[in-house]
Amino acid sequence: MTAQLYGEFIEAVFKKTHDFSSDTFYVMLCTSSYTPNKDTHALKTDVTNEASGPGYTAGGKALTSLTCAYNPSTHKLEIDCSNVQWTTSTITAHYAVIYNYSVVNNPLVGYFDFGEDKSSSNDTFGLNINADGLISVPV
Repeated sequence: MTAQLYGEFIEAVFKKTHDFSSDTFYVMLCTSSYTPNKDTHALKTDVTNEASGPGYTAGGKALTSLTCAYNPSTHKLEIDCSNVQWTTSTITAHYAVIYNYSVVNNPLVGYFDFGEDKSSSNDTFGLNINADGLISVPV
């Protein structure tokens, strides 16, 4: 699984659009028909081909216990959150897209490329970002 930031997110941080201490961020699942574009996709409405199926609600789920910190020993921005699960679901997804639910037009943050389709069939579809739930993005 690889993680990427959308280009507009970096600019939005400097414009104080996002507040990791108070905003609510969501993760939504997308099929392999979605083609992420780090340079032109800026808002949730730019994301196409959201996954669907029993146990999945359009728009995805809120990320909980979210923290954000720079790790000087690895030179990475580490965004940590609780793992996300869609229980009793039938879903096929290739991407997980994070966006800011608290801000008008829902600006995008980043996405995960699973490298292949992942599926659940009347089972739990879990987004376990490393064993400890850590997203590490080089800066």
